[in-house]
Amino acid sequence: MIGTLRELWSKRAIVGHFVGVHLTTSYRTKSLGFLWAVLDPLLFMGVYYLVFGQIIAQRPLSFMLHLFIGVIVFRFLQSSAAQGAGVLRSHGGVIKEIRFPKTVLPASVIAARLFDFAAGWLVAIPLAIIFGSPPSAYWLLIPFIVAIQIMFVSGFSLLTAYVGVFFADVENILNVLLRLWFYMSPILYDLALVRERTASHPILYSIYMANPMTNLVESYQALVARGELPQVEHVAYAFASSLVMLLIGIFIFSRAEGQIGKYV
Repeated sequence: MIGTLRELWSKRAIVGHFVGVHLTTSYRTKSLGFLWAVLDPLLFMGVYYLVFGQIIAQRPLSFMLHLFIGVIVFRFLQSSAAQGAGVLRSHGGVIKEIRFPKTVLPASVIAARLFDFAAGWLVAIPLAIIFGSPPSAYWLLIPFIVAIQIMFVSGFSLLTAYVGVFFADVENILNVLLRLWFYMSPILYDLALVRERTASHPILYSIYMANPMTNLVESYQALVARGELPQVEHVAYAFASSLVMLLIGIFIFSRAEGQIGKYV
């Protein structure tokens, strides 16, 4: 893992080039440009609040902050993994013509989507103030949770990039799986509701909590939406599962890196 990180750092200029390409491609055809990095999660939050916060269940306005945090957190994973799945195929010509570490391509996708994630947090601050949960000393822990999520997103995106080389349909399948994953994470509802509904089925609750995104989202929700420290076991599990995911992603991708040029 250390060797991969060193290699990426030594090629940071190439990473920066591809990050610029991804950001330009994402926003250059849109009239509002980079403003969509903020508008997208806001619009999704509004739709979800209307459907799940008013039509299906009556939720207070403060639930919008809970929704917004969950949306930007999951969209970082979703966009990184989905775009990462096709990034090697879409750059097949470059891969065959120029010799460079292939991890640069999925890493540049993650970095570009991290820009969107950061833009979302700029909106989270005024939303937190509006809905009665202003920034506190606990917010100093947010970068630590972000670092854990970056590990998880990086490992998972390396896996999707690897699979995407050999299976062209992986992006379509992944979109379905990610949508299911979204609903299986405490974003449109509170974790307390899951705990209540599975009180008589502890095994089901344990299975639900095995989802790394559950622990990540819940940790963010505790810090931002509820203004409290996340539970230690949630953070510890998120860290352990993210580290394992990163190691698996790097191991599998690095072993197949020399073969990628033959298949793209």
